Amino acid sequence: MVTFTGSNAVGEAVMKAAAPTNKKVVLELGGKSPTVVLPGADLDRAVGPSLLRFCRNAGQGCGATTRIVVHRDQLDELVERSRRFLEESVPVGDPTDERTEVGPLISAEHRARVEGYLERAVADGGRIVAGGGRVAELPGWYLRPTLVTGVDPDHEICQDELFAPVAVVLPYDDLDEAVAIANNLRYGLNALVWGPHEQAVEVAMRLESGTVAINGGGGSRPDVPWVGAKQSGVGMEMGTDGFAEFFTVKHLQWAAG
Repeated sequence: MVTFTGSNAVGEAVMKAAAPTNKKVVLELGGKSPTVVLPGADLDRAVGPSLLRFCRNAGQGCGATTRIVVHRDQLDELVERSRRFLEESVPVGDPTDERTEVGPLISAEHRARVEGYLERAVADGGRIVAGGGRVAELPGWYLRPTLVTGVDPDHEICQDELFAPVAVVLPYDDLDEAVAIANNLRYGLNALVWGPHEQAVEVAMRLESGTVAINGGGGSRPDVPWVGAKQSGVGMEMGTDGFAEFFTVKHLQWAAG
């Protein structure tokens, strides 16, 4: 058996390497997870935690919710609240400082790659409505948390995993469209839904995602499985189901009497 957590490209290589001897693989791979904000959701409650989920580890986390799907009537309000929150409540700086929320990216090459996505999104009609840009006064590969609007859900910045503190905001007009936008990608690792509980549960059940947090969910749960749908992985990690991946069932049978 081989278990691996990382990129889809390396996951593909692991599967190929394991294939000649039919080794079992458990792969936890990429994500481009949605936050679905339902009509009637409490933005006071939803905005901060939603933004922090893609800022954590400078966005360098597979479960980061980097696609914010919001009803068109709440789009402007969400964007303005997000702009203020990122400017006032998300300090960027030295990761050893306890006050810091966002540290640097892993390398200069990675930051340049992410900046390329942002440049192409703007060239294609997108707008950076919050954050963005380097932090010149800090040594290291810093990128301010960035929010982008005005891009089509099929655009590369909405489809590819950036591994950076960058999110896109995508408006919808009805719940069917919201679900379609949320599911419109090759990944299915994680999701977040905000709104009236019963409606949020109904939407969560329609999302093609291994994990869905409703109205914030709860803390990290090592007792439950972390599993990816579609190209987000093969098999499970954590919980009883995760342990079970490491075992093979043996069937014993004998004649009665």
